[in-house]
Amino acid sequence: MTGEDLGHAADKLMSAGALDVFTTPVSMKKGSPAVLLTVLCKEDMREDLLRLIFRYTSTIGVREHLCSRYVLERTEETVSTKYGDVRVKKSAGYGVSKHKYEHDDLARIADEQGISIEEIRNNI
Repeated sequence: MTGEDLGHAADKLMSAGALDVFTTPVSMKKGSPAVLLTVLCKEDMREDLLRLIFRYTSTIGVREHLCSRYVLERTEETVSTKYGDVRVKKSAGYGVSKHKYEHDDLARIADEQGISIEEIRNNI
């Protein structure tokens, strides 16, 4: 299957509720190059996503690996900066806390003001 078709399949899977979709180049038997499609999802989405994998890819088989998932508590807020409002994603738990400015907001401001995203991050 072509890279474009694989990209289309990944978009369909993400739109249908996959938590993440990614590809890894691999070598199959006899050294044949191939692509491993990985789809991460909640267990209740399995059947729906399997149907889409078979529909939108050339595969004739899927392997399943169950795993546990641990996540930090997440919140989002908007902060006012000298550049304008920027959304901030915050996460905390397990003794740590993190924050990340919303890239789309930083990119929009950078384009509007003709400066780099890094410059905005350094001055918020």
